[in-house]
Amino acid sequence: TNQGSMQSPESWSPDGKTLAFTQMDDPQSGSDIYLLPRDGERTPQVFWRTKFSEGSPKFAPDGKWVAYSSNESGQPEVYMAEYPGPGRRVTISTSGGTDPLWRHDGRQLYYRLGDLMMVVDISYGGSLEVSKPRVLWRGNYLAGAGSSCGMPGPTSANYDVTPDGERFLM
Repeated sequence: TNQGSMQSPESWSPDGKTLAFTQMDDPQSGSDIYLLPRDGERTPQVFWRTKFSEGSPKFAPDGKWVAYSSNESGQPEVYMAEYPGPGRRVTISTSGGTDPLWRHDGRQLYYRLGDLMMVVDISYGGSLEVSKPRVLWRGNYLAGAGSSCGMPGPTSANYDVTPDGERFLM
């Protein structure tokens, strides 16, 4: 860890060996995503670092993807990138998005868009397919405040979902 840097732990890999966290080294460029191995030398490694803010990294249940939010397009959007990378990156949201969270089986990815709770369906057949985002419901909930990015921006999810994706704790 870097002393003097703001860090926020976000997500463990499914095998429990790697912690994804955000770190803000430079307030001008915002936060970046790092990975910290639990074993070995425990040296943080860059996963996604740009001049923009990245936040809320969440490992997919199969451990092969990391969903996150970034404001590189001028507003926060949700993406997923192959892990361990470098690899493909897929844009999930189409008109803004923060706070990504996976369903237990990895076949849906939820995210927030202001007062809207959004979802995309993900198919891992012969090729990766991601549906168009659709609205689950509208609710007046507080935005995620546990992220090193602060608000507004790529905030971290402050909600959870049951393994079957049927109930949300907001």
